[in-house]
Amino acid sequence: MKFFSDHPVVIPLFIIMALCLAGSIFIFAQKFQNRNGKTEPAAGFERVPALSATKRNFLLLTLFSLIFCTAIVVLVNYLSVPPESAASAGAAASTATLVVTPTAAPAKPGSTSASQILRFDELEPIIPLAGNLSVNEWDDRSPFRIDDRTYSYGIGLFFSGTSAETYVEDLEDMPDQIFRDDCKEFSAEYALRKNYSKLTFSIGVDNGDPNHYGDEDTNGIAEVVLSDKDTGLILFDTEWVNYTYANYDATVDLSNVDVFIITYRTCGVNNKHNLTNGLRFVIVDPILELKDDAGE
Repeated sequence: MKFFSDHPVVIPLFIIMALCLAGSIFIFAQKFQNRNGKTEPAAGFERVPALSATKRNFLLLTLFSLIFCTAIVVLVNYLSVPPESAASAGAAASTATLVVTPTAAPAKPGSTSASQILRFDELEPIIPLAGNLSVNEWDDRSPFRIDDRTYSYGIGLFFSGTSAETYVEDLEDMPDQIFRDDCKEFSAEYALRKNYSKLTFSIGVDNGDPNHYGDEDTNGIAEVVLSDKDTGLILFDTEWVNYTYANYDATVDLSNVDVFIITYRTCGVNNKHNLTNGLRFVIVDPILELKDDAGE
């Protein structure tokens, strides 16, 4: 009963189709009886010539067939399109209300967690360092890896002989402040413009490729330093470490940092002028937290 109440057009269509079928059956039955001589025209009516009766029956059958077929087509089309529900109508109305004219200056986003954080790997360095930085994966498309964990987001640091790599000259930046001629470094700068309060991340030596993961005699030692360019303040320092280094809970205060610097140094892998197969460091799952007054 609910079906017919939801589809009121169905009942009239069924009635029309039933009448067409009944009319067609009646014509065929009458024709069959006339052929067998079992029926005679009623008293007071003239006998209709056979040819006229045939034409009349043909026209009626054609009319019934057209009406029947039309009713079927209408019924199928009607049932194939579900009636619009109140929910869909309400959704359409709510969608229509979302079309608004944008203002010249967009409003500041609300203080929600989604609008207050940003992945650090989405930022571009001031000067691109394609040969020393990998974003979200290594150049061979292998994932970042620390110990037995793989990561989909982060920054990879490595040496490949680019022009951005220079020899370490400051004695204070060398291991144990002892002069060595096998140490190189490069730096990547990011413009934060004092918009962020802090950076949280994990950091460690990537162990996905055994050619870049081994003891000091094979792959050397390395250091990652995070600093504020304007003040020279060191915000985070791994110090000189070997292939076993990993830190899964690091935080850096960025409250007053305009330009943020990542410096990567390595020592111990050399033919004096070329470093090969040095340790590869990764800064993974790096999340920047916006200050409440960012962009004002």
